[in-house]
Amino acid sequence: MKFSEWTALTNGIQVSDVVTENDFRITKRIEFSTFSLITANLYLTSLAGITAINLEKYRIEQIFDFAKEFEYKIDSIAHKKFNFEDSKSSDLLSAFDNVSDEIKSLTSHGHNVVVHCFSGVSRSAAMALAYLMKYERLSLKNAFYKIAEKRAIVRPNNSFFEQLIEYEKRLFGNSSVTMIETTLHGKCVTIPDFFEKDDKLIANEFKE
Repeated sequence: MKFSEWTALTNGIQVSDVVTENDFRITKRIEFSTFSLITANLYLTSLAGITAINLEKYRIEQIFDFAKEFEYKIDSIAHKKFNFEDSKSSDLLSAFDNVSDEIKSLTSHGHNVVVHCFSGVSRSAAMALAYLMKYERLSLKNAFYKIAEKRAIVRPNNSFFEQLIEYEKRLFGNSSVTMIETTLHGKCVTIPDFFEKDDKLIANEFKE
């Protein structure tokens, strides 16, 4: 696919059978498709945010693509594809070090990069969290709050949170987060412990 053709994809995009047309329509909403500046030169967005207009506006030089659901190629911009599903079986932990290193190498030289998955909520958010832990030396909890300030919808799935907890232990020797089981709104759920006393994060857990 050529860069010039990509602008048409936000209307009638072709994705895999596991993604419905309604799923993609949701990710076109502004809270998903916006380019969220996470830290210097690093943006986070959804697949629907990867348009010619946005890539030019934010002067993107490298795309890190975690959207297994769709294949695309943009000739004029460097693009790395990672085929991780948003599921508990995906070993995203195996990518944290190398991708963080690549992002740092680019951003430290002033190159703008964007990380995206299908929604810009789980896989790509987990990758951004790993980067902040490794290179900004933030705890997982503080890294999450930093990203959530810029992009309120972020919520890596529980398996990715567990992998982030393991990564934090590797980096710092301990973790600022544990996963807990609790009852919320009459439902038994597993959440990061710091969510429990944060009304905004709890509200996001039950947002449809």
